[in-house]
Amino acid sequence: MKPSLNLNLLDKEKTYIVAVSFGPDSMALLHLLQQEHFKIEVAHVNYHLRKESDLEQSQLEQYCLQHDLSLHVLDVTSLPKGNLQDQARKIRYDFFKELASTLNAEGVLTAHHQDDDLETAIMQSQRTMLYEYFGIRPLGSWEGIKVYRPLLSSTKQDLIDYCAEHQIPYTIDQSNTKLIYQRNRVRSQLNLLSPLEKNKIRLEFQKENSLRQNITQSLQRWIPQNSISTSTYMKWDTLSQFMYWILLNQSRGIHTPITEAWLKRIDSMLRSQKPNIVIPYSKDWHIEKAYDKVWLIKDQDTKPYRIVTPQGTIKFSLLTIHLDRLKQLPETFILRSCKPNDVIKIKNYTKPFRRLAIDWKMPLFLRRVWPVFTNLKGDILLLPRYQKNHDSKANNWLEILE
Repeated sequence: MKPSLNLNLLDKEKTYIVAVSFGPDSMALLHLLQQEHFKIEVAHVNYHLRKESDLEQSQLEQYCLQHDLSLHVLDVTSLPKGNLQDQARKIRYDFFKELASTLNAEGVLTAHHQDDDLETAIMQSQRTMLYEYFGIRPLGSWEGIKVYRPLLSSTKQDLIDYCAEHQIPYTIDQSNTKLIYQRNRVRSQLNLLSPLEKNKIRLEFQKENSLRQNITQSLQRWIPQNSISTSTYMKWDTLSQFMYWILLNQSRGIHTPITEAWLKRIDSMLRSQKPNIVIPYSKDWHIEKAYDKVWLIKDQDTKPYRIVTPQGTIKFSLLTIHLDRLKQLPETFILRSCKPNDVIKIKNYTKPFRRLAIDWKMPLFLRRVWPVFTNLKGDILLLPRYQKNHDSKANNWLEILE
């Protein structure tokens, strides 16, 4: 069958980085993109792991020169210790990401095909891990850069036949036959199966992916919110909890991986008798358990503030303050975030803010940004009481994002 691009994925007005190894898959992809007149920049990584590596780079350089294609080569002199394939993948995609940023490209195109998709799904099923999707998505990402796979409807043989038909040069990486790698072992086993048998396996994975799609749809109502009740979360099964954090990551642009160990940590936190617990999440985010809810909070949103005589409506990420609804403020004053030792007078006695916040069952992140009004000397003029329905009344001057 003649391979074809998934044109629904791509936009001919955009520029794309094309990952080309000089194997038949990527060379077929490159040629197909040329035939469709896409704006492309060719990217090649030379790891120098095989004696043929320099010759393949040279042949690709000749091809790009003949076809007036821009070629960008990363010369890898050494690989970090660890899993060779994982390290090589990271180096490769970091290079693509840098190129896409420098060249203002829409994303990266790779030549993953139908056989790769099935191999990946089987490898995933052999591991004791949770996955949001079995196989390879047509559109994915790497640390924020889009990764397009427009050849997933084509088989490896389709691409080899296409190269032969159009006399497209390529080489076969002989390391792909070494059974020391898991993917190669899976590939050799699949080669023993008939197309019908392969399709039966593929349908089973499609059912698993459909299940995850249904879970995703059922979770959508909670994703825009910063919090979820612990009772709701604890009713979900492990897969639903896993998908919840995956979706939160995607919606916030967070790249922290979700593992079963992480889910167990969240479970332990929610089962704890402590009313408030804070755990780091990613570079700029943290998780807070606050009484009957669990929150995903951006660190920047809880930074202290101090404004001299603000006017109108002041909007923070977690609070909105309508100053025009307040009548008792003097002409000059200071609006700042509360401090634990701020003291408020209540009838005939005084009480520090830290004790009030505990009595009010205020989440820790709100304690760090709770507003207080003072005069220029620092005397407290107004420290509002915390209540969960601040934003439910039209005449309230303080709205809380909860």
